[in-house]
Amino acid sequence: MGVESAAIYSEEAKDPKRSAALGLVLLLVLNSLAVIGCFCKHTGEYGVWTRLVAPAVSAVSLGLIVILILTNFNVLIGSEGASPLSWILPVIALLRACWARSGVCG
Repeated sequence: MGVESAAIYSEEAKDPKRSAALGLVLLLVLNSLAVIGCFCKHTGEYGVWTRLVAPAVSAVSLGLIVILILTNFNVLIGSEGASPLSWILPVIALLRACWARSGVCG
C-alpha cells in the first residue's frame, strides 16, 4: 500500500464520521421533544422552566442547527459542489419519520 492510497483511504475514512453528525443532532432534537412529552405527565413535580421552556429552547436551537447542516451538507462531507448525499439522506430521514407516524413500526 503506497503513500497515495493511504492518504486517499484516510480522507474517505473521515466522511462517515462527518455525516454521522447529522444523525447525532437529529437524535438530540428528538430527545428534547421526548423530554417535553415525558414531563407533561409529571406537571406537579417540576417547574415550567424544567418541563417546557428549557427543552423547547433546546429543540428549536438544535432544529436550526439541523437546517444549517442540511443546507451545508456538501461542506460537511467534504465534497466539491452538490453531492447526491445532500438530498438522499434527508429524504431517507423524512420517509422514516412518515413511516413511524403511520403506526406501521409499532
